[in-house]
Amino acid sequence: VKARKETTLSAGAICTPWLLKLSGVGPKAELEEHGIPVVLDKPGVGANLMDPTAMMVLFPLKKGKRRLFSDRSPSDLAKQVGLKMQGKGQMSYPGGHGMAFWRSGVLPEEMGTDLQMHLATMIGHDNKGITTMLGMSVYEDRDCRNLAKASDGVVTMPVVNQTESTGSIELASGDSFVYPITRP
Repeated sequence: VKARKETTLSAGAICTPWLLKLSGVGPKAELEEHGIPVVLDKPGVGANLMDPTAMMVLFPLKKGKRRLFSDRSPSDLAKQVGLKMQGKGQMSYPGGHGMAFWRSGVLPEEMGTDLQMHLATMIGHDNKGITTMLGMSVYEDRDCRNLAKASDGVVTMPVVNQTESTGSIELASGDSFVYPITRP
């Protein structure tokens, strides 16, 4: 990457400080601990993380109800992709189907909405994939081994906005394939 004045890196609340640190920009002691050459000592990188609290709740389809895809075969997937290219079929719908914002009444009215709700369809249920892709830890309130095999359903995700808690993103390793430590 070449730039005349500056370059902006924007990879989200978790990946931006992670990439900066892996690139040598961050707290000197932490970078040196992981064998990363210090390009710029910036103690604030990865600190003061303010991320809203969210919880995913999956409601699986009832047994015998139609799946979002008729089956999980390559031929069915190919058919669905073909329909998607025509603007038809199940894949032509966006992943997030709805979102709502409202006030809880706890904060003063001038602060605006403090609650948010996402609603989406979900194809499959993969805790490891959710953890890897989103950096979210998944805790089950019941044994979900059968659910994890491949259930379709609806996901709701209530979010508490305007939180006051802070956390940090810390390197677990100097290896870019090792996900960073998130501290709430």
